[in-house]
Amino acid sequence: MGLKVKKSKLIAIWGIILSISIAFRCNPLFIYQNSGIEYILLILTTILALFFNTRYLRIILSADIFIGLTILCFVYSPDFNKYIFFIIICILYFYSIQKNYIEIKYIKYPLIGFALFTSIVTWISFFFPTFYTNNILSMFPEGSSLVYSFTHRNMYHGFTNHYSRNSYYIIVGILFLFSSLLSDKKYKKIKAVTLAFLMCTQFLVAKRGPTLFLIISLLYIVIKKESDINKKLVKSFKFIVLGVILFILAYIFVPGVDNLINRILEPNSSEDISSSRFYLWGVAWKMFINSPILGNGWGSYLKEMSGTTFQGAHNDYFQLLAENGIIGFFIIVIGNLCCLYYSSKVFNFFKKKEYEGTFEQKWTMFSYSFQIFILLYALTGMPHYSYEQYGLYLMLSGFSVGLYKINYKKIERGN
Repeated sequence: MGLKVKKSKLIAIWGIILSISIAFRCNPLFIYQNSGIEYILLILTTILALFFNTRYLRIILSADIFIGLTILCFVYSPDFNKYIFFIIICILYFYSIQKNYIEIKYIKYPLIGFALFTSIVTWISFFFPTFYTNNILSMFPEGSSLVYSFTHRNMYHGFTNHYSRNSYYIIVGILFLFSSLLSDKKYKKIKAVTLAFLMCTQFLVAKRGPTLFLIISLLYIVIKKESDINKKLVKSFKFIVLGVILFILAYIFVPGVDNLINRILEPNSSEDISSSRFYLWGVAWKMFINSPILGNGWGSYLKEMSGTTFQGAHNDYFQLLAENGIIGFFIIVIGNLCCLYYSSKVFNFFKKKEYEGTFEQKWTMFSYSFQIFILLYALTGMPHYSYEQYGLYLMLSGFSVGLYKINYKKIERGN
């Protein structure tokens, strides 16, 4: 029994290392001091977790293949291959966590800790901009460009290299705390205050799309948690009224929260209402029409946009069609929808009153709401092409699928 516990703890350590890499994706040297240390830790924890938690030689063989692929990451384009390297690890974690789903609980510490850390740094940048630019942004390799976008374009990067990423990390914290508050009444006041702090920071960062998709995800979870239609309507009304009241109070009393309203009502005059996304989507659609079955190849969209400042189509579904064609698109999207389906199954089962406050209910809500957010955010963002976003998506999806498989009979009878 003791040996089994130790084996499962390797999965826990693996998850912690992965979540640290996710949290400090923008500045890994802040934690690891050397990029090689990050690679080594990820490789070792992956191999150890696979080796000691599987019985089949073919899994060990897959670890050997993984080492070979990892070596290639150091030989060829490291920037592009780090994404592939990290996603391979997260896919392996997706399958491994399914039999050890309870070990996912440890990833909350780096993720929530970083959400609070980057939020505090964001408010430091608001109140003490000179200190922020001189002492914090200087830690980043692209510090000079970050200083320009912060001072001239009103972008609040926090402790990341882009305000979109800053918004993402804060949203991870919001979704977890909201799920925890909705499920478990323990430490209710502390959770509520922390959640309010993160929400205010999200309004300050002022990412319109992610904020909208966050609110939709939260509202959907609140509605879906209730089985009775009348209760759904009452909860929806309360959620909307409370949200409006809190936003008005934040707008009046919290400095900087008006930033979101200003970005919605007064967009940059040099941009169209879509922030040039209509143009980007058009390019992706033309590429898809030219090669609709197999696509133009992974990374082809960036080649098409070379010479511009655009890093992607800002709509994963268009970019997946352009690069992978109809076949690749359906493989990825159907996989996403299957995970969402199983997550919905476990959510519907563990949302019951008898499971309130349990690990299963809290993490099912977090996993389900995060998946909804990512799939919505893919309409205007690039979560499938950002390993810190898609990697966490795979980790949480693996948890939900594993929870479903282990409780299959009970869930199917209960539903």
